[in-house]
Amino acid sequence: MPVFCNVLHRSVEEAQAVTRGDIELVLCDHCSHIYNRQFDPTIVSYQPGYENSLHFSKQYRTYAVQQVERLLNSCNLYGEGIIDIGCGKGDFLRLFKQMGNCTGTGFEPTAVPLVENDVSGIHIISDTFSKHYYDIPAKCYVSRHVLEHLPDPVHFLETIRLAMNGEDDVFFLEVPDGAYMLEQCSIWDVIYEHYSYFTPLSLQYILGHTGFHCTEILCGFGGQYLFVDAFARAERNMRLSFKEGKAQNAIFTMAEEFALCGRKRYEKVVELIATELHLGRKIVLWGAGSKGVTLLNQLPDPGSIRYVVDINPGKQGNYIPGSGQLVVPPEFLTTSQVDTVLIMNDMYRQEIQSCLDSLKHSARIHSL
Repeated sequence: MPVFCNVLHRSVEEAQAVTRGDIELVLCDHCSHIYNRQFDPTIVSYQPGYENSLHFSKQYRTYAVQQVERLLNSCNLYGEGIIDIGCGKGDFLRLFKQMGNCTGTGFEPTAVPLVENDVSGIHIISDTFSKHYYDIPAKCYVSRHVLEHLPDPVHFLETIRLAMNGEDDVFFLEVPDGAYMLEQCSIWDVIYEHYSYFTPLSLQYILGHTGFHCTEILCGFGGQYLFVDAFARAERNMRLSFKEGKAQNAIFTMAEEFALCGRKRYEKVVELIATELHLGRKIVLWGAGSKGVTLLNQLPDPGSIRYVVDINPGKQGNYIPGSGQLVVPPEFLTTSQVDTVLIMNDMYRQEIQSCLDSLKHSARIHSL
């Protein structure tokens, strides 16, 4: 698979010449953690041009707003300092500023200085978070969809834990749910960028191991994410603080079935595309995110789908890594005879249908 799903390219040739890596998923029989045994950190370097913002979606913005509102109220964060580690373009920080008059500092190695810092009270540093930044005042530390990318998540969590001074300081952590991926047989969520796939059990385990305590691990965004409000504790908990039994056995069972059901799901999609093409229907894929990139790079004939629609202007006009499709805006459909729209995440179905309706386009939607 391409090493990066979220780095698009300026030409087909450049897109098809990307660095690739192998994925071999392993399940730990102690804490139920899932990871890629073939992951090579030497070929993974996050640079400017990495584009994975989801905030152009109304559906996703609604979810983000709900999380910020919950944190502001439950942790009394109005007017407080927020540190967002792996903040992207700072969208989450801006919500804290707008909704809670908070000051925000973001850390993002791929950020372009002076471009991202466009809101008073929000500052984005083009660096990774370390002890050199412990003097920045904050009551809430945020890490969303970063931990799964790291070859050393323990060190990352320990760094944040040591930065937290007050007993009321909170650490908001969010990652994809590895158990949901197994249960839903979501093979499109398997990408090289993700070294780890945390389950509720393994997330609780690593938090206890690195000096955090939390009341419970929660699910969000239709069950696709795990999130937790964690607080610093005086001593590390080296033991699992939950009963392994039933939940752990369920994960083992789902893992054993994942490869088989994944193959069946893949074959069903290949058959669907072949049938549509045989009937003379033109197909586009909606969504140039990691799920779409994964699908396109697994198809026996990637050229059978020529275009990928995405609402993110930063992706439009670029080409999908590996398979080389052109990313186009939704308005492209008004000048192209498209019969079928394939979507990768059913959470966005209503939003996509509304967009098609506004364009007066009658293409049928198939959720993969």
